[in-house]
Amino acid sequence: MEDEGEYKCKSRNLKSSCRVTVGEGEKSPIIQLENRDIKGPTGQPLLIDVPYIVHGARQSKVEAKLIRNGKSVSNKDVEIVVKEDRVEIRLKKTARKEVTGPYQISLANAQGEDLQDITINILDVPDAPQNLEVKDIFKDNCVLEWQASKDDGGLPITGYVIERQDMSMRGGWTEITRVNDTPVPDRVPGS
Repeated sequence: MEDEGEYKCKSRNLKSSCRVTVGEGEKSPIIQLENRDIKGPTGQPLLIDVPYIVHGARQSKVEAKLIRNGKSVSNKDVEIVVKEDRVEIRLKKTARKEVTGPYQISLANAQGEDLQDITINILDVPDAPQNLEVKDIFKDNCVLEWQASKDDGGLPITGYVIERQDMSMRGGWTEITRVNDTPVPDRVPGS
């Protein structure tokens, strides 16, 4: 910045002058993502909008990557568009078991790289409760016991719906009761 100013040149009858302005050189990109816990529904593309800034006069192209387990996610699974002040990352396939987990976003230019850790959580229907047992069967009720699902679908389970199907009638299932989120023994009416 010391070289900034007006320069003059004179040679015999010729004169010339110019004003020189020295600006800040390009710096590496800085990711400005506030929410690092990204959630989205299963079966639909997931769009992650990543704001960033590059201080100084830009001279090189910003390149972006989505990284999982130390490797760039394949172009067949992700589409990345770099814009002037943000990067749009679009995950094409969003199956919960294949996509949910830790990732890194990398933004780089000729001056350096910035990495940001994120977690992607694809939301889906939870697995069925485990080890369902029917105990203490009576004429008009029974006791059910079960353990929580292995996979909660990405959000805490807030309750269970108990249904029954009357095999003597051709029809669907009928809701009997709802219970809280704790899988403990519960007496369920039979009719």
